[in-house]
Formats: sequence, C-alpha cells, structure tokens
Amino acid sequence: MQKPDIIGAFKLAAQRNGNLDAVKRSLIAAGYDVQDVEDSALAFSQGQVRPAAKPLPSQAFAAPVQPAKSLWQRLLPAKTPAITAPPKTSQALTAPEISAAPEQQEKKEMPKYLIIAIISSVVVVLGLLGYVVYKIIAG
Repeated sequence: MQKPDIIGAFKLAAQRNGNLDAVKRSLIAAGYDVQDVEDSALAFSQGQVRPAAKPLPSQAFAAPVQPAKSLWQRLLPAKTPAITAPPKTSQALTAPEISAAPEQQEKKEMPKYLIIAIISSVVVVLGLLGYVVYKIIAG
C-alpha cells in the first residue's frame, strides 16, 4: 500500500538528486514495512506521483503576504493614544500617586539563586525537625 510519508521521502530524495535504492534501504532500516516501501517506490518511479517542484529562488525569499484588513479596521480610523507631557512639579511623588500609576512601576523579581536558597533552607529545616521528632518518639 502506498503511504504518503514514504512517498514524501522519495519526493525529497528526488529534489536532492538522491538515489531511489538508497532511500528504500533507509526506509526499510527505519522500520517501514517492506511491501509499503516497494509499492510506494513503484508508484513514484512509474510517475503516478509527481515529485514536488523546487521553489524558484525569487519565491524562496518573497515577502510574507499581509492579511487583509477587516471591515471595521477599514472603516474606523486607527486610534493612537495621545502623548502628553508629564506635569511639571517640584514635589516628590507620594505613595498614593505611585500606587495610582502601576503601569509606570517596574516589578522587580527575586533572583533565582535567592529563591533556590530559601527553598533549600526550608527543606533542611524541615528535615532536621523531622529527625528531632523521630528521635523523641523513637526514644
């Protein structure tokens, strides 16, 4: 029975000017059924299946096609946020002003080594606590 994945291997070999017999041996060695490989090779060699055409060099580096704009994008103008200058104040920011603008704050993450050190310390303390409880109970 012809299998699309086996025929695809033959197409790829034909594109790269490969040897059909070498591809058959490789597919059989990879675990494909011998009869499936032979059927697919026969169909490919008789021209029942065409080899894939190589892309032209100009097509290989063509610019991607931009998706068409939807009706709403064409009818409504693009909204851009208005950029305003920050207020000029000589006062320092207070806590309510800082909390009112969270998008301007930078969230600082704890370093990974610190998290690992905390977790390993907790594991060690729990292990020691378990050992002490075991010694007390076992006596």
